[in-house]
Amino acid sequence: MVTGIPGVGKSSVCRHVLVPESITSLEFGRLMFKVGRERGVVDRFEELNNLDLSIRTELQAAVVEQVLRESATTTVLIDGHLVVDSIEGFVAGFPGSQLGRINLDAIVVLTAPPSDVIARRIRKGSAGTNSLTSDAEARAILHESLTIQAALFYALQNESILEVVKNVENELDKTVRQVIDKVARIVPTGM
Repeated sequence: MVTGIPGVGKSSVCRHVLVPESITSLEFGRLMFKVGRERGVVDRFEELNNLDLSIRTELQAAVVEQVLRESATTTVLIDGHLVVDSIEGFVAGFPGSQLGRINLDAIVVLTAPPSDVIARRIRKGSAGTNSLTSDAEARAILHESLTIQAALFYALQNESILEVVKNVENELDKTVRQVIDKVARIVPTGM
């Protein structure tokens, strides 16, 4: 699993990681959006953060089922958020009851300087909840800290390896190499 806060570059890094055919890459949030749209509870991706917690948990459970089906026949690289900054406050991107069902070999947390995170959110046009308030950088630092803590918790629960990789602006190739190197040591089929 590769995780990090919005704007850290998680999806960009995952898109650039050359995943061999023996590994399936799944973007958890996009799968949640697809299921939510099919069920008629969202029309836009950004609406996921505004869903009632019980509906969000149902969508997460449905996507976990997809992940489990995929992982029965192949190694899966999950691109997803462990902690989400929602209108209710910080909530689990993967409820523990769901993540515990997935056998995670490793969790890679991407981090970035808060100024890079905010700049990326602005450029992407997906500022998100609490992203552009006067305390945006402090909130990004808190969110990143909570993500690392959640990753550690899940890693300890699942006996997974935890790695933290810094993704500095204009150093995407370096970050991608670091992620590949770390995952290649862990994933049975290699990268």
